[in-house]
Amino acid sequence: ELTSITAPQLNIGRTTSSSIAVSDVINLSAGTDTLHLVSGGEVSQSGTITVPNLAVEAAGRVLLNVVGNYVDTIAISSADAINFKESDGFTVGDVDGVLGIRAVSGVNLGTTASGDVVISDTGAANDVEAGTTLTVSVSGSDRKLVIASGAQLESTGGAHTYVADKMDLGGTINAAGQSITLRSLQNGQSIDLGSTTDTATNTLELSDAELDGLTADVVRIGLPSGASGPLTITSELTPAGTDTLHLVSGGEVSQSSTITVSNLAVEAGADVNLLATNDVDTVALRGTSGAVNFVEGNGFGVGTVDGVDGIHVSSGSLGLTALSGDITVRDTAAAYDVEAGKTLTVIVSGSDRKLVIASGSQLESTGGAHSYVADKMDLGCRIKAAG
Repeated sequence: ELTSITAPQLNIGRTTSSSIAVSDVINLSAGTDTLHLVSGGEVSQSGTITVPNLAVEAAGRVLLNVVGNYVDTIAISSADAINFKESDGFTVGDVDGVLGIRAVSGVNLGTTASGDVVISDTGAANDVEAGTTLTVSVSGSDRKLVIASGAQLESTGGAHTYVADKMDLGGTINAAGQSITLRSLQNGQSIDLGSTTDTATNTLELSDAELDGLTADVVRIGLPSGASGPLTITSELTPAGTDTLHLVSGGEVSQSSTITVSNLAVEAGADVNLLATNDVDTVALRGTSGAVNFVEGNGFGVGTVDGVDGIHVSSGSLGLTALSGDITVRDTAAAYDVEAGKTLTVIVSGSDRKLVIASGSQLESTGGAHSYVADKMDLGCRIKAAG
């Protein structure tokens, strides 16, 4: 019946009506440009929707997440949660007076096959707004998440997760008091932090300017399972909207430019070589194989950062250097606050600067020699170098 209607726009429902269920395939691509669903309850589907422009307003949940939707532009408003999936890429925009995406609860947007997801700068203050968690996932190898210049995504009530092999973050993301996770879809993708392009093969590229647009307590980059490929810092990173940066890689983490951030956590499946003159207050590093080497310019503490306690190298050597300032090893929740599989070296380079190993902390390596170099030392700790 609906496919027999030819009109620029089709409106179904009203705010006082009950729930709307799409129980069969709706394909309006031939006769209608815009479908606008309005419900006093929830809007759900078991049949797919094909239409150029889709607007939804609901007092309940919006659950349009079956495989096979084809929509070019969406705009959804819900007094509950939103879960929307589309097959070949879509744009969040303005449709028949509904501006962008907004939900009182969580928002989950994504593609199921391929295509890009574009968040445009709509007429709303926040182009995507959630009350709790906010997730955008882009399926398909080398497909892109685009947040247009001037666009803003916001939720201060839950964690943000953005998944795509390519990202163009020209807008802003506000997750004040929460965390933002940026990661590729495909396992093994390299990560280039500092690149201003999105052209490298099998690489998620993020510039310092893109990271400056993120406001969060913690910004995490990389697959949580450590399945990302090598991660490299190729241009100076000075994230303006966060105090804590957490980098995760299944391969090596290295740099040719510096990192400036209050708190830095790194987890890697191979070597960690952060040898530029970094500016970090507290560092926590974990390497499952290979060596870990960290250099800092004006003194730092070893502590707990975003769930990573101290510095641990399972099978390799560990080297820590402060070019000036003190190094302080704090008593973390780990059994050993600094632990290496082979040699363990700590160097405090500045004149009359101090190595402080706090009371209750422990340093351990039984696989190689220990070397501690500083003009002054305060060793209120236990150091284990048996053998």
